[in-house]
Amino acid sequence: MQAGNYALLIPGNVAEARAPLSEAPEIVLLAFSYVEAQTPHNRSDDKEPEHSNPKDAPLIENHSGKLLSYGHSVLHGLKQLKAAGEERDAMGGWKQQVLLQQLLFTLAYETHRSVQAQGGMRETILQLAAYLDEHYMQPDLSLQALAETYGISWSNFSGTFKKYVGVRPIDYLTQLRMNHAKSRLLLPLRMEEVAQQVGYRDPLYFSRTFKKTVGISPMVYRKNRERENIITLSPHVNDYLLALELLPFATIPYAGNDQLDGRLPYIADKLKDTRILRKVTASRFGGAH
Repeated sequence: MQAGNYALLIPGNVAEARAPLSEAPEIVLLAFSYVEAQTPHNRSDDKEPEHSNPKDAPLIENHSGKLLSYGHSVLHGLKQLKAAGEERDAMGGWKQQVLLQQLLFTLAYETHRSVQAQGGMRETILQLAAYLDEHYMQPDLSLQALAETYGISWSNFSGTFKKYVGVRPIDYLTQLRMNHAKSRLLLPLRMEEVAQQVGYRDPLYFSRTFKKTVGISPMVYRKNRERENIITLSPHVNDYLLALELLPFATIPYAGNDQLDGRLPYIADKLKDTRILRKVTASRFGGAH
């Protein structure tokens, strides 16, 4: 918990509050009970209406376990409540009850408004992500202009987007483009065409971004995907394939005394993802390498 947070604790639940501070925090615990007045729409002996009215929603909703933020009005109410508790006469006790009711209403109102705002923002972020899914190939796509179009402050955009999607918007767009680039690299397209189709005018910048994101260059990725059709019938051929930056899908085992799990010792690490076919005949593959 941090300053300005509160949580509604439901009876019967166990909660633990932690504050990463060097000094002991001030925690206020308000214990209360309430009875919700029933309207004809929420009485148990009436039928459920076809469309629920937001005005009939519970005043204090169950948000146990969630941390919500309160505004200045709640702090002011807490100070008033504390001052009223120091009055020892009957009027002070009455005043304290009235202030408590006002404070509970403020908390309920702040909670309801916060939940509505978060729900609306989540929907907005998901709509924005869907827009990126459809328009990732546009090289002039501006995240700042897009955020402003959806009414999101640019200073809060990255953090808000990550909260609901899991990654920053720039990382989401980059990963989206790289995933589409992977599928296009399997097609007979020039590297310039692949770059343009996923939103990059500069093929060199696209290649650098791809290698940074995926771990290998687009050319190596294309060649490695071709390995699914390569099966070598001689373990010594693998050395030549690796020199061409090609990794075979499978190979027969090397039978030398210095073998490492059926692989040539000096390339065993590079062939760790290549299958070793223990029982295979040349006629099965037509004798081809």
